[in-house]
Amino acid sequence: NMPPPDGDAIHIAVTPGRHVLNADLRAVDESIDPASASHTLYIEADPPNQDALPFMLRQMEVEDLPRWQLIDVDGVLELQFPSNYATHRELSTADPDDRNQGRNAFLLEITCEALIQWALEPAWNDYDRTRLDGLFAGEPPGVDGGMWERFMELMELLEKSGGKHSEVPYMSFAEDFRKCSAHMMRMYEESSH
Repeated sequence: NMPPPDGDAIHIAVTPGRHVLNADLRAVDESIDPASASHTLYIEADPPNQDALPFMLRQMEVEDLPRWQLIDVDGVLELQFPSNYATHRELSTADPDDRNQGRNAFLLEITCEALIQWALEPAWNDYDRTRLDGLFAGEPPGVDGGMWERFMELMELLEKSGGKHSEVPYMSFAEDFRKCSAHMMRMYEESSH
């Protein structure tokens, strides 16, 4: 956020690994609209699987665990879910010909919900859009452009209506959250065919 001295470039030392670069351009002439962009850079490191989740999946044998939760465990973010959750258990046994199909449907649903929370929580709490902008920069291949635009609209609606200072009724927010998650699942299905 520091402007460069006239004619000089700014040099920033960063550690090897994944970094998200956010750039905002502001015109001297206020009649020109500013622009902004975000891009993920890998410094001195080959990118790991770019489709990888920003958290690890961990099934837990715990009785009182909610349907899913994002927890930092020793610096590693985990999406924890109970093995005995009723929906998970029933979906896993629903189709005797393909027991993994129901389990995968449950995992896809909670993963989409957790991704939404992961991307929006910093925007809600600290007005930090880095994760959200990073998510928007990764349009999945094979997904219709209109479907992707609708996803971004739904996420921006959630950004505005969520957080601790929101005045949106919880039921309305929860419905918008479910719609966004369902839309994300449809995009995943479309991109994996």
